[in-house]
Amino acid sequence: MTTFSTARRPHRPVLLLPIQIADPTGETQPADGAAGSLTGEQAATLLGRLPQIIWTAGPEGGLDYLSPWFYTFTGTDPGAALGWQWMQVVHPDDVTPTLDQWRQCLQTGAPYRAEHRIRRGADGVYVWHLARAEPVRDAAGHIAQWVGASVDIHEQKLREAASRDAEALEARVLERTRDLLLKNTELAKANQALDSIVHIAGHDLRSPINNLKALLSIHDHTDNENEKAQLMRYVGDSVRRLDATVGGLLRILEANYSTEALVQHLSFADALEIVLADYGEEARRLGVRLLPDFYDCPRLRYNETYLLSILRNLVSNAIKYRSPKRPLQLEITAGRSGEFVVLLVRDNGIGMDGTQVRDKLFKPFSRLSGDGDGKGLGLHLVKNMVEKNGGYIRVESTPDVGTMFQVYLKEYE
Repeated sequence: MTTFSTARRPHRPVLLLPIQIADPTGETQPADGAAGSLTGEQAATLLGRLPQIIWTAGPEGGLDYLSPWFYTFTGTDPGAALGWQWMQVVHPDDVTPTLDQWRQCLQTGAPYRAEHRIRRGADGVYVWHLARAEPVRDAAGHIAQWVGASVDIHEQKLREAASRDAEALEARVLERTRDLLLKNTELAKANQALDSIVHIAGHDLRSPINNLKALLSIHDHTDNENEKAQLMRYVGDSVRRLDATVGGLLRILEANYSTEALVQHLSFADALEIVLADYGEEARRLGVRLLPDFYDCPRLRYNETYLLSILRNLVSNAIKYRSPKRPLQLEITAGRSGEFVVLLVRDNGIGMDGTQVRDKLFKPFSRLSGDGDGKGLGLHLVKNMVEKNGGYIRVESTPDVGTMFQVYLKEYE
């Protein structure tokens, strides 16, 4: 707790700095008692009438003069705040920093500047003031006195506080906005994942189910026991693939509620073999010529369900939009380009005019041809799955020549 001495120091006349005023010629003259200068008594009278706190202090820091406005403002008795007693009207939270700054200036002789709150006598409200003082030195350069003033800056401090509050509010709003944008981004990713799941469930499951239906139909219409046994083996294979696809769907659903990515090192050749098992019979019937080449990039780190769905959609798309003029030739290769693994799927099908379909190629429910039984979702969901981890797709196509998809897959870390 800060203590103050109650000893009353003898009041001595205030030492005023020389006052200069301008004469009619525009030149200034020192206040040495010559014509045009204020006398000491006039200056004291003028300072006494100013609604501003003027003060002086001795070299050791105790105040030896306070202008009348101080007593009017604080409601204290004249002379009662000299010495160090003026600190009694300073806000308790400001006493220590005010004293520390004042003592440092007394030691160094540097000009004094401090902001503190002074209690107003009329209502007890603490009002912000800016106190400033300059040392007055004698002929030997020693500090003989300090001359200072305290100015009301309360309105300015209120504006600064309001500005800080506004900035803090703006910062909170910006932070909240960033949180909402992040949540919206996460929600968009979740919706994208759900799109993929819906597509895989509606499209990728249809192929093995159709294959099962075809096998069972053949089984029901044959009396050859050996053929029936072979067909049942095919049925078993289809059921296992169907189970693997459903399992992949369940893993993707679990991943939406987990921070762990469902990724592994995958073989392109193995993935293509799984996909072709659903189209092998149709491919043989149509005379499809398959040209796989994964020598430059045999494996990648990726989500298996997504990779199988991407391959399945592109193979299905090539078969669906094959040309009636020639057997389908399907080239499937993989290589690396910078940070991406590039999966290339090229066919010699009916092709399309890239300048006309570029804007609608990957839109949902957009079909580029009346041929086939597609729902217009395959390429849209392929694009979503590829972009989910930072990849992208390029397409080149020429009518009656064929189409090439370049799928830039960014490996999972």
